[in-house]
Amino acid sequence: MMICRTTTQWSALTICLLAAGMAACAPTRLPLNASVPPLKLKKLPLTAAVVMPDALRNTRSTYDVSCASNYEIPIGAELETGAVEALSPMFEAVEVVNNKELALGHYDVIVEPKGLQLTADGHCLSRRFLYLLGPFYIFANPTDTFEGRAEVPVTVSDRQGQAMLTETFKSKTHTHDALFQTAADKDSAVTIVLRDSVIESLQEMSRGLANSSQLSAYARKLPKKPADRSPSTVARVERSSDVDIPPSTTLKPQKTRYAVVIGIEQYRQNLPPVEFASHDAAIMREYLTKSLGYPDENVVMLVNEHAAKSDVEKYIERWLPNRVDKDSSVLLYYSGHGAPNPATQEGFLVPYDGDPTFLEITGYPLKRLYEQLGKLPAQEILVVLDSCFSGSGGRSVIAKGARPMVISIENPVLAGDKIVVLTASSASQISSTYDQKNHGLFTYFFLKGLQGEGDVNRDGKIDISELHGYVKPRVEGVARREFNNDQVPQLIGNPDALKRGLRLLDRSGP
Repeated sequence: MMICRTTTQWSALTICLLAAGMAACAPTRLPLNASVPPLKLKKLPLTAAVVMPDALRNTRSTYDVSCASNYEIPIGAELETGAVEALSPMFEAVEVVNNKELALGHYDVIVEPKGLQLTADGHCLSRRFLYLLGPFYIFANPTDTFEGRAEVPVTVSDRQGQAMLTETFKSKTHTHDALFQTAADKDSAVTIVLRDSVIESLQEMSRGLANSSQLSAYARKLPKKPADRSPSTVARVERSSDVDIPPSTTLKPQKTRYAVVIGIEQYRQNLPPVEFASHDAAIMREYLTKSLGYPDENVVMLVNEHAAKSDVEKYIERWLPNRVDKDSSVLLYYSGHGAPNPATQEGFLVPYDGDPTFLEITGYPLKRLYEQLGKLPAQEILVVLDSCFSGSGGRSVIAKGARPMVISIENPVLAGDKIVVLTASSASQISSTYDQKNHGLFTYFFLKGLQGEGDVNRDGKIDISELHGYVKPRVEGVARREFNNDQVPQLIGNPDALKRGLRLLDRSGP
């Protein structure tokens, strides 16, 4: 018995040591967060689709770097974000699609990156031999040097999918020294060389395409009038309601305005569809770019399968922070399901791949949304939510077996002086769909107000408080009259921010 007990103890110890060794050998996660600065390039009158299948988008690769560590890098996410940033200055519009078939006939140019290939290495052999110099070692400036390279193989096709060019765009070799022999300093040096390499390879791609004789000749052959070509999915909408044509304006695009527009109608988990949510988003984008002074390149639209949790995180937590400054105005619009977490009584946005049963890992918390937006150095931020969070139906869902509940959609960060939130209903209510108008009930009257009806005092200006005053009684009346339901839009924000006003539309100029 003693022998058995001792053997068992040794076995347990061996397992523990093996587990500890495996944990120690686990690669260090190393996001590069590479943001590609825009280049001054020749603008081509073309729309472009970047093809990023899920397998490529989710790619993570490991690199064993001499003198440093073993690193895991999300090269798929780096490639997706970087490619869009690199190509946006040279095309009229750039969107990401899951497969090439979705792009055929809808975009002028189809860009297919075949991957992001990185090479990283470290040189510390000379430093090790310097120890032999004894006291002279301190005068030899012994440092570890790291180097990195990147290359992006790309195929570019026309609207029918015929390849026009295939090329690999490469960076030069970038180097950086780790002045101190700490793991953090080495990690930082590896990050710098790889980030610089990725940025340069993507800039080389944009230069190569902008200077391509094939692309220039192709652009000249296409019909010059956009109406003669099939528009991209960003602008392809069906005119099915009296609010679907944005009001004309002489307002010039203002480079300080940014927006993320999300519309999720169909869900991967077979949740009840949110009727007209993608239509809500498409029309909202048109209002922003055609009436409210938001430049096309400053508005991101995420619809259905392009609005997975990773997409929402990327554009709220990376795309916006990389662009917004102290003079910026930010708008986030969401049309889709909300959900309550019964355990924490928190509200969640439900992304395309969200599951109400596992909200903590598949949902996007309102608290996180407000906190991330609150970190932006923006002058003002407006959040517009055509959703509800009670789980009682309508534009909300709840885990099977859970009961509807009342949650708080407020957050302490709203006490700040720059975030204002306009919601379709109160926390305990249902946000309805307005079938007769092919929109969410709240979104329909929100757009109706922006058409001009919300300018109650007829001064040519519409701010958020004035618009809320127009929307609230109309949504409340239709909901009660046609759906036998209470729905009261809420305007939430610091009183000083609301008093100062957040202007959405201004036609008072000459």
